[in-house]
Amino acid sequence: MKRSIFWRRAMCLAAAVCLLAGGLTGYAAEDRTFADLDGHWARDAVQTLAAPGYVMGMPDGLFHPNETMRLEQFVTIIIRSRYGEQAPTGAGWASGYLDLALRQGVLETADIGNAGYPLKRGDAARIADMSLLYLYEEEAENDVSPAERLTDFPDCHTCRVHISDVYTKGVMAGRPGFIFDSEGMLTRAEGCAVITRMLYPERRILPPPAEDEDGKNEADDTDDAADALITPELVREIQETDEAAVVVDVRNQNERDKGYIPGSILIPLAVLKETGAAQLPDKEAVIVVYCQSGGRSAQAKEFLEGLGYLRVYDMGGIGRWPYALEGVQ
Repeated sequence: MKRSIFWRRAMCLAAAVCLLAGGLTGYAAEDRTFADLDGHWARDAVQTLAAPGYVMGMPDGLFHPNETMRLEQFVTIIIRSRYGEQAPTGAGWASGYLDLALRQGVLETADIGNAGYPLKRGDAARIADMSLLYLYEEEAENDVSPAERLTDFPDCHTCRVHISDVYTKGVMAGRPGFIFDSEGMLTRAEGCAVITRMLYPERRILPPPAEDEDGKNEADDTDDAADALITPELVREIQETDEAAVVVDVRNQNERDKGYIPGSILIPLAVLKETGAAQLPDKEAVIVVYCQSGGRSAQAKEFLEGLGYLRVYDMGGIGRWPYALEGVQ
């Protein structure tokens, strides 16, 4: 009988931490804090990987989260998290990691020649999927229906398999508007977020529930309403990457005065309904709503969708927000 994903993952992480604690990295965990991650949506993911030494900063002591991640960097973090440090086996600092990944079936031969180039999201999906399969013995998903909602789901069969697997598992989230963006470049922040979700299944971001032919969410018949909520981590990622996105606080002013999500705007639910959402002219923009405990945000989402807004997401209550608030009095 196969052991659970969590058990296998815990054993692998424990072994890697023991190796790293033995002095393989030459760094102390407290040395890996990066000033340019303050307030960044991926800070927790990066710090999670930096603490045991899986990821290092740049020579200037910063992390540069919005720069593109190279294939060799992505693979090195994955291999380091599973097997610890690898000595160079040829030309290049990452040769030991790349060779091991190639032997384990994570990489293709052609990847070696592209190791120093920026990593495309489609290739990251393939590498992440193969890593889960061969390094962590995590079975593939057979249900591709969640990924079929992606507007740019590729025709290539192999590409579809890898993308649907990491998307359905919640390892790689799509861009706003059900776009995967296979040809887009993976940033260093995104790369760390993907690997963190690979290692820690509880941090994965599952895709929104599919709708049946009657337009009803499959999750509507479950008691776990939280499954339909957008995660705070994804909200921060949207704020970083989508200038047109709007985060709306539908509470009252006195509630907002106790603290609000940075970058959000206040439109109390009553005002939203009275004005017909006149403050939100773009019905194709991503809109995230939140309130005090989740009741009003659910009403706001339903109201906006009834007006024809296409991409409305409910974050629920502000208590789910684990980051710093603004305007605390």
